[in-house]
Amino acid sequence: MGWLKNVLSGNWGYSLLPGIAGTETTWDVFFSKFPYTAELAVAGGVLTIVVAIPLGIISATHNNKIPDHISRMISLGGYSIPQYWFGAMLQIIFVLYARVGESSLLPANGAFATTCALCIANPGHATAYTGLPLIDGLLSGNLAVFWDSLIPLILPAVTLAITSIGALTRIVRSSMMEALRQDYILLARSKGLKERVVIYRHALRNALLPAITVSGLLMAFLFGGVVVIELVFSWPGVGNASLVAATVFDINFLELYVLVTAMIIVVTNLLVDILYAKIDPRIRY
Repeated sequence: MGWLKNVLSGNWGYSLLPGIAGTETTWDVFFSKFPYTAELAVAGGVLTIVVAIPLGIISATHNNKIPDHISRMISLGGYSIPQYWFGAMLQIIFVLYARVGESSLLPANGAFATTCALCIANPGHATAYTGLPLIDGLLSGNLAVFWDSLIPLILPAVTLAITSIGALTRIVRSSMMEALRQDYILLARSKGLKERVVIYRHALRNALLPAITVSGLLMAFLFGGVVVIELVFSWPGVGNASLVAATVFDINFLELYVLVTAMIIVVTNLLVDILYAKIDPRIRY
């Protein structure tokens, strides 16, 4: 009961992570690293939506044609590629081979870089308002810090999103093809509406419901998948720290990590239910 009372009051004890064992609380250590994980997961989620939905629409509207074949190859390949292998390949390509003089085109690891070809050498400093490097750079008015935080995010975000892009593309393609076969689509076309209006205003709105469900699950997957990505790219988030915590038996840190992940899943599912009602007025709770 004493342990449970402490947990409910936010007292998770002291962290056993190397270098800080017994000097910093688990709560402080976790939430000093969590913004980096959240930034990476959100970037992967946004990239997934931006790429997967257009790919699914193109695939469905060009069924069994060249764009459909290319889209299906991309989605199937992305769904099948191991993330750790894909991340290593991106590092080899953009760090070892794509170089400008003595500098690599993109940084190999870390959440902030100043030595790559695309980085700014002396970006200055930004006030840590939120703990999110990108947001803090913007809030501080320091675009150089924002840029040097954005560049290292590219490779891990692409690696994190590659699997979810494949999964969401297949869902969007399937639901769009089903929607395009419905009678109301035939009626809309017979009324002389432009094909773009038929696809995006009528078909896509109904096809998005299954995609939203999968997107909610994918966000939970992205927060869980960052463990591997953070290890590959030495990202200073809670995923990488949780692996270290497992090796030193830091049970407090691991329990907090599991609890926060579970809360994210619950909140994501709640948001999915709210979006359902907004997109389809026929749904009532």
